[in-house]
Amino acid sequence: MTTIFALLAALFGLMLMVSIVSIIVPLKNLQFESRKDAAQKAVGSFVLLVTMLTLLAIFVETPKPTDIAVTPAEPKQVPAKAPTKTVEVSQSTLPEWRNQALKRISADNRSIREALWSQRRSFWVSRDDDGTRHDGFAEYLCLELKGLGKPIDESVIITIWSHQDMIRGDFKELGKMRCK
Repeated sequence: MTTIFALLAALFGLMLMVSIVSIIVPLKNLQFESRKDAAQKAVGSFVLLVTMLTLLAIFVETPKPTDIAVTPAEPKQVPAKAPTKTVEVSQSTLPEWRNQALKRISADNRSIREALWSQRRSFWVSRDDDGTRHDGFAEYLCLELKGLGKPIDESVIITIWSHQDMIRGDFKELGKMRCK
């Protein structure tokens, strides 16, 4: 069947070239007695071309659904959780509730790739970007901070960043909340 396909493909290529030449040349050079004769020759070439395409479509073997091998998708591997760290603020200068919050929130939420206190009143969390806003997750973290001892009179800005973009040095904000 492969040999027939190769022969038909070669014949198709040859007929395509002949058809193009036989359509263009007579119209351009007016070798015939009239344009009507040239148009009839072009239509004849076009019919021959369509016939060749039809024959090619008939003899080409299309795969049946049972012939197609389907391999099961491999399970998505989740990268290891990034280590929790603090930036610009030493853990020794943080109040105890902040240290507790950093450890507990990082340990309890597998979706968090990295969590840190970037400043005294700024809590950063990075997560994988799934294309949605994460403001609700920031609100959840606010409740967690309150439960872990955040004073009522202290305000914390919780910002959720795209982990992939942070690695590249870009900062794409996924969510934000001012936790009062």
